[in-house]
Amino acid sequence: MAEAKVIAFWPYREGVIKIADAFDMAPFEWAAAYLRALAAWAGDNRPLAACHPAGPPGCMAEDMKVLAARRGHCAGEPAGTIRAARLAELACTVISLVLDDASITPLGAFNSVRDEVHQLLAGPSASLAGRVVHSGAGLSGRVSH
Repeated sequence: MAEAKVIAFWPYREGVIKIADAFDMAPFEWAAAYLRALAAWAGDNRPLAACHPAGPPGCMAEDMKVLAARRGHCAGEPAGTIRAARLAELACTVISLVLDDASITPLGAFNSVRDEVHQLLAGPSASLAGRVVHSGAGLSGRVSH
């Protein structure tokens, strides 16, 4: 069953990867597209997604490691590993939502985890980065005097 899940999900996955690559998507955008595709797969393949053990195809965990690493951390770093594990849990949540409610849309399933995915994958804001650079420059000036 594990292999059947991967084979059934592969076209959805390939579509997301092609679009993410073509538009050079940020990690959060990439995750949003991926999780919506995962929800669409679960809705289209409900018996397969529900098959024991219910949940996403096995390739999802590795994909979440790649997403966590794209945020600027190495996949093997503790922060990257924790982030990837949490993203995988959220992907399982998306699948559960689809299996529990046949009327939920892929976007609706994703929206239930959207805020946490954003927290996990959003980079620092430009204003925060600007403040850090400004503070570093000020400190450098004080140290040199």
